[in-house]
Amino acid sequence: MKDNLETIKKYIEEEQSKIDRSKNEFKKYVEKFDLTKFLKLIETKPDKDVFSLIIEASNKKVLKDIESIKYSDLSPVIELGNILPLVSDNFIVKNVYEDVEETNSTFTIDHTFLIIYSKINKYFYVMNSRKIINIESINLKYLKKCLDKKIAISFVKKQIQNVKKDTSKLKK
Repeated sequence: MKDNLETIKKYIEEEQSKIDRSKNEFKKYVEKFDLTKFLKLIETKPDKDVFSLIIEASNKKVLKDIESIKYSDLSPVIELGNILPLVSDNFIVKNVYEDVEETNSTFTIDHTFLIIYSKINKYFYVMNSRKIINIESINLKYLKKCLDKKIAISFVKKQIQNVKKDTSKLKK
């Protein structure tokens, strides 16, 4: 029993170490983050990956820098939804809806929905972290901006229902 506890403890420590390394790696890319620029970008380029917008708002050469970033090094931060609070203390993660699984004929996609509050403009931002299982692909998409947290929660619940409904159609 003691060996099992030690093994579990060691595993947790290793995972925490990965997360810490990921946070430190990510912070290098966002040293000059411009919050105002990011909030404009998220509105004008809603179909673009949030991670790319963060890099762009940090005055980096987007394409060159994104190609050099190893997403696998940053995936623990993106998966946890901590990416925006790491960039700016303006953002607070309010709600996380994890382990919403979508299965299509080729891939399994693990969705995590996030409601993130911005202290500056008083909006709730709904984000969707999508991790494609089997091919180390992860992205974070902006879905909606809401003034009311209840509306954001309702929107997320509908998104979860849609993912589950689409998955159940494929299983039939």
